[in-house]
Amino acid sequence: MINLKSIIFGICFGIVLIGAICISGCVSSSSHAVTLSFHDRFGNSLSGATVTASPIQSTIFENTQSGGTDSSGNVVFSMVSTEEYNITVTYHGKQKTSLLYPADSYYSWMIQEFYINE
Repeated sequence: MINLKSIIFGICFGIVLIGAICISGCVSSSSHAVTLSFHDRFGNSLSGATVTASPIQSTIFENTQSGGTDSSGNVVFSMVSTEEYNITVTYHGKQKTSLLYPADSYYSWMIQEFYINE
């Protein structure tokens, strides 16, 4: 004979578990604006560089973002702090890739391999 209390407990436990998973997913999926700033080894801004941010094994956002740096060497992407990203910067035919968990809203990279007036 099936115990009605056991069935009700099982259903309630399932609802609580699903709710906890949803709340956890909602908290970790919030995105924020992240400014990536790129400079050469002399401190010059890498204006006009192409930057791509690709999430690695994302469960939240599957889109790759791409943009060009402004006159200050900055580009802004919407990112999730719990996701790992491949950041690729291309400048005058040279390319550099790094990994990033964007917990902060600003990152500055000095890329030794690149410099203005190559």
